[in-house]
Amino acid sequence: MHFFNKSIIAFLVTAASVIPFGIQSSFAQEADAAPDFTIGSKAPDLDIEFWISDRNGLLPHTTKIEKGTVYVVEFWATWCGPCIAAMPHISALQDKYSDDNVQIISVSDEDIDTVTNFLERPVAGDSDGKTYGDLTNNYSLTVDPDKSVFKDYFAAAKRTGIPCVFLIGKTGQVEWIGHPMKLDKPLEEVVAGDWDRKAFAVEFKKEEETRKLNQKYMVAMRKISGEMRSGNPEKALQLMDALMDDAQFKPMKKQLTMSRMGILISGNLPEAPRELEKFTNQNKKDAMALNSIAWGIYEKHEKRNDVSSEILEQAKKTAEAAVKADPNNGAILDTLAHFIYVVDGNLDKAIEVQEKAIENGGPQKNELMAFLKQLKEEKKTGKKPKKSKQTFDF
Repeated sequence: MHFFNKSIIAFLVTAASVIPFGIQSSFAQEADAAPDFTIGSKAPDLDIEFWISDRNGLLPHTTKIEKGTVYVVEFWATWCGPCIAAMPHISALQDKYSDDNVQIISVSDEDIDTVTNFLERPVAGDSDGKTYGDLTNNYSLTVDPDKSVFKDYFAAAKRTGIPCVFLIGKTGQVEWIGHPMKLDKPLEEVVAGDWDRKAFAVEFKKEEETRKLNQKYMVAMRKISGEMRSGNPEKALQLMDALMDDAQFKPMKKQLTMSRMGILISGNLPEAPRELEKFTNQNKKDAMALNSIAWGIYEKHEKRNDVSSEILEQAKKTAEAAVKADPNNGAILDTLAHFIYVVDGNLDKAIEVQEKAIENGGPQKNELMAFLKQLKEEKKTGKKPKKSKQTFDF
């Protein structure tokens, strides 16, 4: 049984275009490009084409970044769920700091009709019939189709996901960049004059290095998955080996090694059994990794029936090694029982191991009992049990 995080061995990165808290912008930059605009940079003036709301005339249609005022410049879009989800929070912050010379300016680069049509929609979950136009009326919501502000801020900072906030302090410099749901503390400290920009700049640089590395990893994994979808496992393996040779990804060696095994097995490459044997020998004490690999192979066999007998034979040895590393784990014993049945066809031995799995199954006991019932039914009737409903793809 596979009971661990599937992402440990999945070589396909299905969420490659989504970053935490936000959505990737269509104006994404190359991962290695250095930002021209960052913490401490002087904030450019604003050339916004359309001002939709302005707190009923109380907020200026700002063009020049004035010293003494705190600005929150946020980039959003009508198609961005996290942006819409952040609107109540942004509205509340403008209310909170309405007497502190703070102006929140949300900028979309869509056409004005798209935005105004969106603002007519009722707020999701609001029973009073409030529209998004009502919700955003108390801060500056704007539309800038020529992307001038987007280019001066978002693109210059090499950001890739929205919503994204640029917090500009009283000196006209960028104090903080991040997600609006994380804005509270920096905004409070900037307004109070307690913000340590230099300390945050150091932290931000580290975060940026991590973000760029993650982006580089995602790009590489998309290329690998593309080759697999195109039926080129050999090319996918070459790309994976190049990724593993990159010193930046040494800390991910275990994860990448397991992903590499996924490529070998999914492609039924001739070196797969040998590489699986090597992996098993190198990870004799890691029951989680061994069981994850073995169960993934079993499910591929169940779903596609295209796993070579050599791979299945070695996978059984991998399952045995997992049991040796953690002999009283019901889920791991269940994996071995499946391989005894599939590889050896030994119903009596499979039943014996499965009964032990049930003894140690804990909350998974009922699921384990279902396979035991199938095994006993086949022994009694001579008919093969139905295939497992569990699915897993390498």
